[in-house]
Amino acid sequence: MKMGFFTLLLILVLLTGCAKNNSPEIIGDNTIADTKAEQMLSAFNTGDYDAFSKDFSEDMKKGMAKEQFENIRAFVKRVSGDYVGKALAVSKEENGYKIYGYDAAFSLGSVFVTITFSQDMSKVEGFNLDSQEMRNAVTQNIKQ
Repeated sequence: MKMGFFTLLLILVLLTGCAKNNSPEIIGDNTIADTKAEQMLSAFNTGDYDAFSKDFSEDMKKGMAKEQFENIRAFVKRVSGDYVGKALAVSKEENGYKIYGYDAAFSLGSVFVTITFSQDMSKVEGFNLDSQEMRNAVTQNIKQ
């Protein structure tokens, strides 16, 4: 099954949107972020868009509607498998946002997950998935 050019472009943007930071920095209490991240990744795993997007900002709702969610989810499941668990790798404050990066285990490999929250942690402002396997798959699909 070939994905449309715009779907692949969206996936590529999401995958390269936030690179892994090699100098770990952890800010404050990460309980809220860890809980929301687990809820989002579990909902992503089961395909529950409503639960996955319940804390999305308006911009995120516009940027990742249900159809995009389903396309991205299908791609991630094909390349990386099912979500298994995560460990906090980095958290930082930048430009008025709180950014949390997780080393996430999926059944077919590791994925770096970045979730960006509003300053008060009430809204999800960004969600990125990154792995070498996903980059390779996107590049391979673009070449076809």
